[in-house]
This record gives sequence, structure tokens and C-alpha cells, in this order.
Amino acid sequence: MAVDSASAWTALLALGEHAGDETDDDAAADLVHLLAQRGEPVVLGWALAALADPDPWHRQASAWVLGELGYEDGRPFGDQVVPALVEAARVERDDETRQLLVSALGHAGDPAWVRELLTYADDPYPPVREAVAGALPSMVGDDDLSAQAVTTLIRLTSDVDPGVRDWATFALGTQSSLDSEEIRDALAARLDDEGGDTRFEAALGLARRGDDRVLADLQRRLDDATATIYLLDLATAAELADPALLPALGRWSVEWAGDEDEHTRALAYAIERCAPETHVAAAAAQPALVDAVNRALSDIGWGVVLDGDYPRTVVSVRRPDGAVDRAHGRSRLWEDISPTGFDVAREATSWADAIRAIAAAESA
Repeated sequence: MAVDSASAWTALLALGEHAGDETDDDAAADLVHLLAQRGEPVVLGWALAALADPDPWHRQASAWVLGELGYEDGRPFGDQVVPALVEAARVERDDETRQLLVSALGHAGDPAWVRELLTYADDPYPPVREAVAGALPSMVGDDDLSAQAVTTLIRLTSDVDPGVRDWATFALGTQSSLDSEEIRDALAARLDDEGGDTRFEAALGLARRGDDRVLADLQRRLDDATATIYLLDLATAAELADPALLPALGRWSVEWAGDEDEHTRALAYAIERCAPETHVAAAAAQPALVDAVNRALSDIGWGVVLDGDYPRTVVSVRRPDGAVDRAHGRSRLWEDISPTGFDVAREATSWADAIRAIAAAESA
């Protein structure tokens, strides 16, 4: 039977009587998803009013709902939600509630409030600092992190709390493609971190930037027959795409022969990315792609240009005057795909269609 929003809201608030129970947490998540997905103005009113409720659970439920409200429709209530979250977080003294308020502020995705979010980077409650680290990249977009935001993430990668370090390293290394000596050094400093996935996230972030400091560390792990090889190890190997890793990867392929799971699939992908013939295929595909896209767009004068080489080749839009268009972003050509079997014609058509849409929008 379908649950109406009023009943769902009442049930959500009632769950606070047993806060902390695992089943109730799952039930709360389901109710929040239902209310947020519907994105009804009446739910907005209930949640905004509950921000001032004396019961911490009511405030937490409100923050949870407001952080997701209307996400399927582009968060239409942002101009009301974000200022309310900001004011509530500023005066909130309950740690868990403040965490949910800060997290909701990040989920709202309004880059105008980044400075406000950054004020919580020194909060005494570690989950609040963790929420800051987790929210920053999605709040402002991949390459739009301000210098202050990058500096904050770098500092949080060395936080005393392992969860904060983990999220900050993930945000800086994987969720952002920004590159600098300071970013690389911050990631390299975490290669020996024993907290959670931090060392593996750091390795992947360095691999994405082509930093050789990660190669020897990964090689040692892959050469150790007693090591536990994680998916992040294999993702790092795939990012590096270095043929020097093939012997060790091959040994694990023999060790895992007969298995069929996400590890063996990730291993096969890493082997394919590292293979010398894959490098040859990329070298042939890249100029062919540029030529095909530029020919397809010759009537309007737009095109693409490439920077770098496999596996970190970047595709940028070229405007009719020859200028590289940074406004429409830069895409990593070989991210999550292998040059083996790369369909130049299909990819060129996709790029040409997207660029024609950009050109048409500008001339409209």
C-alpha cells in the first residue's frame, strides 16, 4: 500500500523513540528517500519547522530530508533550504545534529555556500569535518575547487581522525582531477596511512596524476604472494597502465584462476590496460578520433584537441578561432575504458553531437 507523505513524516519522527537501532535506521532511510523523492512543498514546510524542534531527532530528521528534498527535480527549494540549513547549523550544539546539517548543506550543491561549509573544517566533532571533506567536490564540481577549498582538503588529509583523512584523501585524489605539487605531496604522505582505505585512495589519486611514487609501492604489494589485493589496488594498476606491472598481475591471474567475481574482472581490466598492445592501440586511436571529430564539424569550424598521452590523454573542445574552450570542461579520454576495441566512429559521433549542441546553444 502506498504511504502518504503525512504518514511517512509522522512515522519518521516516531522512529526517534528508538534512535540507534539498526532496523530503525534502515526504516528512516527509506522514509527519507520517499519524502525527498516526492519533493512536495508541504514536506518542505514540515522539515523547515522541525529545524527548531527541541527534540534532537526531529532536527536530525529534518536535516536529512532537507539535504535530499527534490533531488530528482533539481532541488527546486534550494533558495529556502540552504539559508535555513546555514542558520540552523550555526546555532546547533548537538554534535550528531550538526553533522547532519552540515552534510545536508553539502548535498544541497549550491557553490555559493562553499565558504560557509569551510567554516566547519575545524569543528571539534570529527564526523562534521568528515562531512566537509565528503561534500566539497560535489558541491562545486570537479575542477572548480577554490584555492581555499583545496588547502582545506589538503589539511584534512592529515587530520587526527582516520575517517576524516579517508574522506579528504578520496575527495582530493579521486573526486577531483586538479593537479599540483602540493596535492601530490599530500597524497604521497598518506601512502603509509593505516586508517581505512586512506592509503589506497592516496595511491589511486597519485596514479590518476601519473605520479611515479605510487608505482614502487604498488609493485611491492603485487609481488607479495601473502598480500591481500584490494579492488583499489587493481584500480590503481589500471590507472597507471604500466607494462612493468604485467608480470605481477599475471601471477595473480594464475592464483585466482577459475574465480569469477569483481576482483577477477578488475584484474583482467588492469592487465588489458597495462598491455603493450593497448598502448599501441591508443597511439593509433587518438589521432584518428581527432581527425574524425574535426571532419564531422568542419562546416561549423569547431573541433577537439588532445593533451598528453595514454593513459592520461585529455580531450578539450576547440572553438572556431582555435582557442581551447575551458568553459565546457576537459575529459579524460581513457577514463574507465581501454583502447582495445575502441570504436573511433561511434566516439567521434558522440563528441561531434555534443559540440554541435554547445555551438547551437551559443548561437541561439
